Amino acid sequence: MLKFCLPIARMKKFTYLCITIKTKTVMEYKKFLKRLAALTDENSHNEARILIAKQFGFTLQLGQLQSIKSMHEMIGHMPQDLINKRTDITARMMERIEKTNGIEMMREVYSKL
Repeated sequence: MLKFCLPIARMKKFTYLCITIKTKTVMEYKKFLKRLAALTDENSHNEARILIAKQFGFTLQLGQLQSIKSMHEMIGHMPQDLINKRTDITARMMERIEKTNGIEMMREVYSKL
């Protein structure tokens, strides 16, 4: 288990906001970020977004992204309309990550794309 504490100033005193995270969860998240960066480096942008959808449990977006991936494979390239659709889906996933997990996590995930 890891415990993170942040000092918060309150009326000339510091109090601490602490959260405890299971080590396994932290390790899995770091592994996810590393895999996400690797997929992006390999230009597997559809796979990277599918990984995000799986990691955060976005089932609707997962299905949409898998459809985009299938069309990409059938056509042999990514037409602009598919890229635009993928961008819209990515934006919605980032909004949900920010709402549920905070802006820092959203920025961290987005920076790996």
